[in-house]
Amino acid sequence: MASGCITGISTGQAATPASATTPSYAYEPVITGTSEIPGQMFDTLTETALSFRLKDTPPPSRASLSRRAEGDIERLIKVLKSGGYYDAAVTFEIIPPGDTEKRASLVFSIEPGTPYLIADVLVDDTGNGPKPIDDTRLERIGLHSGHPARASDILGAESVLTRLYHEDGYPHATIAKRRIRINPPEKTMTINFAVERGQKLAFGATGIHGLTSVTEKHVREFISWETGEPYDIRKVEKTQRLLESTGLFNLVTVQVADKPTAGVDQVAARIDLKERAHRSIGFGTRFSTSEGPAGDVFWEHRNLFNEGEKLRLGATASLIEKGVEANFVDPLRQDPRRSLLIESEIKSITSDAYNDNHAAVFAGIEQSLSRWWTGTLGPTVEYYDISSSEEFNGRVTLFGLRGNLAYDSTDNRLNPGKGARLRVGATPYTSFGEQNVSFLLSSVEASTYYAFDEEKRYVAAARTRLASTVGAERRAIPPSKRFYAGGGGSVRGFAFQTVGPLDEENEPIGGRSAAELGLELRLRVTDSIGIVPFLEGGNVYRDALPDFQKPEFLWGAGLGFRYYTEFGPIRLDIATPINKRDVVDKPVQFYISFGQAF
Repeated sequence: MASGCITGISTGQAATPASATTPSYAYEPVITGTSEIPGQMFDTLTETALSFRLKDTPPPSRASLSRRAEGDIERLIKVLKSGGYYDAAVTFEIIPPGDTEKRASLVFSIEPGTPYLIADVLVDDTGNGPKPIDDTRLERIGLHSGHPARASDILGAESVLTRLYHEDGYPHATIAKRRIRINPPEKTMTINFAVERGQKLAFGATGIHGLTSVTEKHVREFISWETGEPYDIRKVEKTQRLLESTGLFNLVTVQVADKPTAGVDQVAARIDLKERAHRSIGFGTRFSTSEGPAGDVFWEHRNLFNEGEKLRLGATASLIEKGVEANFVDPLRQDPRRSLLIESEIKSITSDAYNDNHAAVFAGIEQSLSRWWTGTLGPTVEYYDISSSEEFNGRVTLFGLRGNLAYDSTDNRLNPGKGARLRVGATPYTSFGEQNVSFLLSSVEASTYYAFDEEKRYVAAARTRLASTVGAERRAIPPSKRFYAGGGGSVRGFAFQTVGPLDEENEPIGGRSAAELGLELRLRVTDSIGIVPFLEGGNVYRDALPDFQKPEFLWGAGLGFRYYTEFGPIRLDIATPINKRDVVDKPVQFYISFGQAF
């Protein structure tokens, strides 16, 4: 195998020390000859070389700089080899400063050579010699013939290969040795993984430790394996996720023993749990220019009968809305991922669009479909006593079948930095009483979050909402079931419910469809302070489907301020309507609440 060349060249005279008491040899490092290597590798080269990292701490002399550069040659060659450049050569040159320059130049010249490619990937898991890895596993580990021989890819493949054995019933499998054979004439590499797979085992007895109030019976309902089933690490991970998703525990650890159970081909599992406090009380406040002050309070018990039953009681009060609600969730014993969900509320709403007193009850099944997907289905009964500026006045009872499909992969409920959310809902309604009407109400809401850095200090966020009602004319639909837009949770810059159709007195009357779009750039200036420029637009339409031509979107823009606490951000948003309507819209709207806008 050809080895990297190490050469040091210095020319010229030493620069005059900057100070008699603190001499230094200021310099500017440069790398040449890297046009053929990936940009990411170039960044790694500069991050690895001390000459770059310590350029603001110059050595006392040219000789000291030369020694620093000589040490960097080995570091640079190591990085190049890790990227598949096994014949790389690196030299350096020190160029003293000229008459008009204050710094010397330290120039590293790189000759990367031809990058090596993978020829074969072999595995020896029986001690009988290496054999070509099968195509299925080769696809999983991501190494193929002709693939660049990068160290990071090889190490990643090693981790994946180990996992494949853990999925196939070998819980103690490890990579004992990795042999690399280089073929310099062909510029290729052959990789041979020597695997100590250990004994193929099944799941044995499972011990559960750390419980205080939650019953062991309830915990065992979340275990994804039966005793005697072949071991599979995916079932261990699934059990971990399911137990974490219950909200009952601060800490969940699921692991298997280091050795098989004596006398049997089984491995014991152990689940360690630390229960969280099951009771909590909380409150929140908010304020907006058009809605005024508002407050919420709740009490929650997450383990009511010691098997994960959740009861939440809440109340809200504002100038527009007053009410109480009660929600109960009971995990079903035959499948803990499926729960009985009961929701009820009694509320009074006084708005410019309508006044109503209503009571509603929903009972359905909530099913966890996967790690991020959840579905809900069940009947709802809703009673309304409504008065409005239009002819819809009186009492109506609505019977519906509510169906929702939700996706949530975000990393934080109040302050997401990555992931996405999607909610699709459809509810057919029919009514009895003074007003008879049938219609289908449906909506799609989505949001996505992208962090530009690992610390999630700079996040782009976007949301959209589409909604539609078919089966009845707008005037026949109860005002409380029409769509509205505008306000702190909708299109900021416009007053509550004022985006959309208005009557002759500029009061909102609601519509049969709605469309909204929102964009935010969340910039964290310090650990506790952030600014958020945002743009939002939308409208509500009289027809069953949005007409994006008429009327046009109403757009609002603004600047938000965030104060980050350990519980979540406190937000202050200031927004103004871009296409302001005379008489209807004010020049500025303010919003204060807890958590991000979406």
